[in-house]
Amino acid sequence: AEHWKEAMGAKEMVEKTKKNAEEGDVDAICNLALWYWDGSFGLVQNVEEAYKWFKKAADLKDTRGVAMAAWCLVAGCGVEKNASYGMVLTMSAAERGSDVACY
Repeated sequence: AEHWKEAMGAKEMVEKTKKNAEEGDVDAICNLALWYWDGSFGLVQNVEEAYKWFKKAADLKDTRGVAMAAWCLVAGCGVEKNASYGMVLTMSAAERGSDVACY
């Protein structure tokens, strides 16, 4: 019974986060992207869907989104590999103070 309660709580959280992400909430967008990346909170791991949300955050000028979209492009993970554009985004995110981009 406890596992079911946790699963239902996670489902509600994911639904609320998706709604907020679709409305442009950058924190929700980044959370959703990471949950798809990891397959967290009952979501099936899907790197293509993760990239889609990272890119949406990047398009909204979110530093986390820029850094993670860049990583996906450099590695060709969830998107066709484009290392040169990925490195441009990595430098942009690093200039904005991204720890991920500096790594």
